[in-house]
Amino acid sequence: TEEVIGIHQAANGTPPAARVAHSPDGKLVATASGVDPVVRVYDVEKKRLAYTLIGHGLAAHAVAFAADGRTLATAGGDNTVRLWELPAADPARVVQVSPWASLTGHTNTVNSVAFQPDGRKLASASADGAVRIWDVPEHLPGTSRKAPTAAGVLKDHRGTVWAVAWSPAGLFSAGSDGRVLFWRLEAGGGKAEELFKLKKQALALAASPDGELIAAAGDAEPDEDEPVIQLFRPLTDKKAGVLRGHTGLAVYDLDFDPEGKRLASAGRDGTVRVWDVGALQERAVFRPERNPSMDPAARAIRGVSFGPDGLSVLSGGQDGAVRKWGFPGQREEAVELGVRAPLAAGALSADGRTLAVAEKALKQIAVWQLRAKGDELAPKPTRVLRGMDQPPVAVAVNEDGSIVVAAAADGVYFWRTHDPMAADRPTKLAKLPAVSVAARSNDVVFATDDGQLRWLDAKTGQPRFRLTQVMARPALVAFSPDGRKLISAGTLALQVWDAGTGDLLFETPMAHTRRITAVAVRPGDTTGTWDLATADEGGLVKVWEFQPKPPSADSMRPLPGQFLAFRERPSPSGLNDAVLSLAFTADGRTLATGGADRAVRLRDPETGQERAALAGHTDVVLLVAFRADQVLLTVGREGFARAWRAGK
Repeated sequence: TEEVIGIHQAANGTPPAARVAHSPDGKLVATASGVDPVVRVYDVEKKRLAYTLIGHGLAAHAVAFAADGRTLATAGGDNTVRLWELPAADPARVVQVSPWASLTGHTNTVNSVAFQPDGRKLASASADGAVRIWDVPEHLPGTSRKAPTAAGVLKDHRGTVWAVAWSPAGLFSAGSDGRVLFWRLEAGGGKAEELFKLKKQALALAASPDGELIAAAGDAEPDEDEPVIQLFRPLTDKKAGVLRGHTGLAVYDLDFDPEGKRLASAGRDGTVRVWDVGALQERAVFRPERNPSMDPAARAIRGVSFGPDGLSVLSGGQDGAVRKWGFPGQREEAVELGVRAPLAAGALSADGRTLAVAEKALKQIAVWQLRAKGDELAPKPTRVLRGMDQPPVAVAVNEDGSIVVAAAADGVYFWRTHDPMAADRPTKLAKLPAVSVAARSNDVVFATDDGQLRWLDAKTGQPRFRLTQVMARPALVAFSPDGRKLISAGTLALQVWDAGTGDLLFETPMAHTRRITAVAVRPGDTTGTWDLATADEGGLVKVWEFQPKPPSADSMRPLPGQFLAFRERPSPSGLNDAVLSLAFTADGRTLATGGADRAVRLRDPETGQERAALAGHTDVVLLVAFRADQVLLTVGREGFARAWRAGK
């Protein structure tokens, strides 16, 4: 979910929301723009600007809440750190607040401020190369506040210090020299220990609440366009891994969730990404809904902060918007299937009740019957279909699960699932080497390894249609869920066939620039306007909108392949690995993809934007399929199935 909490407004335009910080109770979010001197504080629930903090002489660059939830520290381009106390909010107006203390000593822009977890110390980092420590006197109710006093100056960075972070273990800093330092504080200063170093400058730094993990990131490394997030365990002095996924040239901000199990990152690529730091995997990608023509520089996400519940993330964007992202209620059920890995293929019937997976080593097909939408997948299959002489390379199930078909190097095998005697004695429909297969009612269509398409009646084994020779070598075949269309693809070409007549309705020789590896049709009636998704071995996903062409003016019958008009939707970017499976939700508003990168990605088929990335599979994702809009079933080559149930 995405909510816009507020958008920065200023007399001369829309300043960015370059840094965000939430109050300990999550009710307020404070922002600094890095452009103007005003610090803004928003009421998260009411989505309104509640306070403006005015006092810096130049741009405000950072903001941090103290543990009491009412005290804030800010960093400015005027070389000062200022402290503020929020009064009671006024629902009728924006309350203007003045600082109660101004801390001086830095000789250049202050970039970052951070309170020690107990609030007794404050650290500030500056472009002057120094980190300063301030003692913060305890404030007793009913007494006047005492200003913090200087407690030490830490100098070891060569160049600008961009970020500081506290943990129970102590203080950490990161700077333009790429170094991440741990400080052993002493009276008046401290000693630095270099933990690790990035190849380029470190712009962002975060420490887990338990102090066991440090994360740092910044500019992309030389000769790369992919910034990395480096994880380090300071207690054992060991690197803990690298997180890759942002596609822009920089990661600007990082924050751990309250449990220290997940990390949120904000990037120049316009995304907020949530990572499982234990598994070193991406768990979600949040991308603001926006005009695709927006200047890429304005799409950057500059600041990020986990909410105290760990189920929401606050972000600040270059476009001036402060957003709250929520992912409550998502449940993942992992089932280790009773099969021998690696699997070769998987298929789910259109009614969502029959799952078939192809076991390569055992030359068999395992089948699960799910009689109700709420049924959970059991490890042991309902039945196993045997009798193949060669390993299966593809599998298909018809719409009601009554037949299962497998393709192999020595032909096409066919079973009727309601016949208990047929489990070990399949019918061999063809002896041609097959690479892909599709099933509808009693129809079976397969593609051979030399690019032929064959359409058979499974009852008789005889040809049903003789399909027109096409200009490319099809390697994929699939029926639309309503059974009215047959899709074939392979190499670079795409074809659409009328499944009632065998007519070729549409053909394009250059649908993709690389081999097509997956196709899916949105559930619904394909006699009018309908959607088709295709994907290739380079990770490119396309969505096509088809509709019947109107009759020509001279009423002459169109040539084969000219029956459908189409429109291409925007394609997503950022993938490099082959996509091997595609699936639409019933309402067509979400497209799921799975493939060689092991992640299941959810996309907006209208804009191509990625909404989330679901991690967990440890090998290629062979199947993504929706049983209903709320349940996504995925199968990995490693032999695990996962049911992802969205929050309601």
